[in-house]
Amino acid sequence: MTIYLQQLKQYCDNTFSYIEDYTFNGLQVEGKNEIKKIVFSVSLSELLIDEAIRRGADCIFVHHGFFGKSFTKIQGPLKRKLQKLLVNDISLFAYHLPLDAHPILGHNAQLCNMAQLQIIKPLECGFICGNALNLTLSQIAEHINEHIPSKYAISQSGSGPLLPTHQFNANIYKFGPEIPQKIFICSGGSGDYLDKAIREQCDLFVLGEPKEHLIQAAQEEQLNLILLGHWRSEQPGIWAVMNDVAEKLGVQAEYIEIENCV
Repeated sequence: MTIYLQQLKQYCDNTFSYIEDYTFNGLQVEGKNEIKKIVFSVSLSELLIDEAIRRGADCIFVHHGFFGKSFTKIQGPLKRKLQKLLVNDISLFAYHLPLDAHPILGHNAQLCNMAQLQIIKPLECGFICGNALNLTLSQIAEHINEHIPSKYAISQSGSGPLLPTHQFNANIYKFGPEIPQKIFICSGGSGDYLDKAIREQCDLFVLGEPKEHLIQAAQEEQLNLILLGHWRSEQPGIWAVMNDVAEKLGVQAEYIEIENCV
């Protein structure tokens, strides 16, 4: 089925709320008016664009697009990516924080559901969740892994006080109770929200990737951590939007996996 660019733009405008961000969210590159195939992926890259061209896509939808709100220099890899999009008349949509925070389609809402946790309230771009089923740390990681089987390749298991166990493709830092009751889920590189999780008296923080200080700070606060991997934790929202677009607009939609170990 063929749809028009304005239809997809209207869908996105109706679906995603405005959130102040350091990048522009929405239609970043305008391509052809008629769209027969949309490809979805986590991050824009030259590899992704080349595969989109090979598959005959008219539009690309990603979580990480061109970052920033203006181009000051167009050269090197940026030039090549932009040139390929323009020459092939491919549109690019990118939604960063609005996709993180969406209460149904977003990465974090999807992760909460995958983990069989119950959303209590939003916090920043993530959600505070309850654990009515009294799931253990390993069970939470296992439930997520059932939906996101790709591996988190950065793993370091050991017996040191700041080392994790690597289970179900996640790094689990057991610093607090084995059965957490209040969980903060926030995908990607959300380690800066550690203080907010502590203030909310959470006993588990599920995120993508940490900053160096996060591990020792969490250990000192007796806050469990589950690290899923940045890229790995930000696939669920892309899948959800892809399925929603296919169902509501009837256009052909495909996922392109460009795996990133981070």
